[in-house]
Amino acid sequence: MIGIRADGNGRIGLGHVMRCLSVADKIKALGEQVIFFVAEESPLRLIQERGYEALCLSSNWNCLEEETGLLLQKLMEHEVSLLLVDSYFVTEMYLQALKKQVKVAYLDDVNAFPYPVDMLINYSVYAFDVPYVKKEGCEYLLGTAYAPLREQFERDKLPPKAEQDCILVLSGGTDPFGVAEEVPARILEQKELSDYRVAVVLGAEVTPAARLADNPRVTFYKAVTDMAGLMRKATFGVSAGGSSLYELCACQVPTVTYSFADNQFGNVEKFHSLQIMPYAGDLRKHGEQVFDRLVKQLADFHRESQKNRLTAMGQLVDGKGALRIAERLISLAHNTCV
Repeated sequence: MIGIRADGNGRIGLGHVMRCLSVADKIKALGEQVIFFVAEESPLRLIQERGYEALCLSSNWNCLEEETGLLLQKLMEHEVSLLLVDSYFVTEMYLQALKKQVKVAYLDDVNAFPYPVDMLINYSVYAFDVPYVKKEGCEYLLGTAYAPLREQFERDKLPPKAEQDCILVLSGGTDPFGVAEEVPARILEQKELSDYRVAVVLGAEVTPAARLADNPRVTFYKAVTDMAGLMRKATFGVSAGGSSLYELCACQVPTVTYSFADNQFGNVEKFHSLQIMPYAGDLRKHGEQVFDRLVKQLADFHRESQKNRLTAMGQLVDGKGALRIAERLISLAHNTCV
């Protein structure tokens, strides 16, 4: 049995759970059983609807050390041989305690401290720039080849590219800076972009802007299940610096990025330096200027050839990262006991 420890709620979103579900689907397809362990009930339904057993620890998602004893007990009861952990709130003591009982793999993108684990996974575009202190006996899965995207983003399963003069705007789960309203409104005002429709993907807690609700050029989407299909219809994209950037790469959508959280800097800055996705700035510091830059860059996209950018995107992400992770996790789980 392989265990997965991840959380999702209104504060941290569902990104950790979603990428772990992608890995879990591949583990299951390869014939292994998976069980999830979560702090709160919030993500239980999502996990269970995907066909996985999920156990709620009724613990604090931002203080993992408090759950150590209970988690170790549950790992033993369910005969878990390997645990994949995906949380920013791990501590050295927490991981060390787990490692005494099971093999431990950790999904990372911040290099907070030397992680005492058996496998370290960082699928970020900047992963090879992170100064990890390599430890003997630890396997490192680094780079975009390991981006754990949903199966729909695998290259051989993508729908045909069918650009429809559409700009796709991804506003994030809570959209604290009003991207879902400001960006479409400014696109509508830009003469060079007058031939483009705007598709806006809203988070569960975001309401469509009233002033745009009846505009025939703007369509709002929620709870999108076929995101790959939507992306493959987009000519250009606008996105914050999360995992959506890797999905946009897989779908080869030229994208301009923005940020509003510190943990997005690594992605947006590296994609910018590689000249793949230009970065418009941090909304927390320069809101108006960022919105202006986003639309200006979209107009530049309209005028320029995107051939080189599309080639680079396709080379970075092929959508098979979840399978690669699953294969290595199973191999590690079967490679002797702790």
